[in-house]
Amino acid sequence: MPIVGFEWNQEENITNHLKVPLNKSFILFDGEYKKWNMRKERVISAVGLIPTLTSNTSASPNIIVSASTENNSSKGAWCSFDGAANGWNSAQVVPVSGWLNVKFNVSKKIGRYSIISDSNIRYHPRSWTFEGSNNGTDWIILDTQTNITWNNFEKKIFEINNSDFYINYRINIKEINGAAIIIIGNMQLFEVLSEESPYPSHWQTVSTTMPSEDTFMSEGMKNLSSLDRKQTMLYVDMADDEVLGEGKVFRGKVNLRKYKEINSIRVKD
Repeated sequence: MPIVGFEWNQEENITNHLKVPLNKSFILFDGEYKKWNMRKERVISAVGLIPTLTSNTSASPNIIVSASTENNSSKGAWCSFDGAANGWNSAQVVPVSGWLNVKFNVSKKIGRYSIISDSNIRYHPRSWTFEGSNNGTDWIILDTQTNITWNNFEKKIFEINNSDFYINYRINIKEINGAAIIIIGNMQLFEVLSEESPYPSHWQTVSTTMPSEDTFMSEGMKNLSSLDRKQTMLYVDMADDEVLGEGKVFRGKVNLRKYKEINSIRVKD
């Protein structure tokens, strides 16, 4: 049975200036007062961390970007974050490889990154690793991509299973799609706001005695939708008509005079 308490909402109703009571509940089962804990899902920000840049240091000291090489200052690392998909251009290197780095002033937990190609898709990364570091020297591989192909101005989003905070994040390109210069039209990083709970949804025992008012206010359930139960109809698929083979009729004699009352009959082969 549900045990219900009340908490006063801190917001006033603008129309009549009255405070509205907010239900807070527990469930009483087997002498224990319980609440339902829903499993928390991982939440990643929908807004990228890197603002529109006009130079490698225009967001300093919060963010500084750099690259392994730059073709010229007008195609520097910042061009992959200028909002126009103009893109960082590396110097011509054989064999083709290079990296694009973002350094934050405080460590961040990144759970997703995106890349947008430009019109020169032959110059775009084909195989790479996405890495994190706290000193710019020792790198941890967080994601690996191979044989990625692009269309013009195509956006690709990559989810990563990263549980740690790093100051530096970089894409380390191993191979491109046929040219001799690396171009990344646009890139963005997305921060993890909250992690998935390691525990499944479950009932938690709060108390074995009637909870106090403070306990109702701090621990009580506001939402009882988890208790909604709808009747579910189960349908069994029937097999198509077919010949199932031969069988036989089971028969047996029952002497009803031996029994005053017959509750069941069992027939065996």
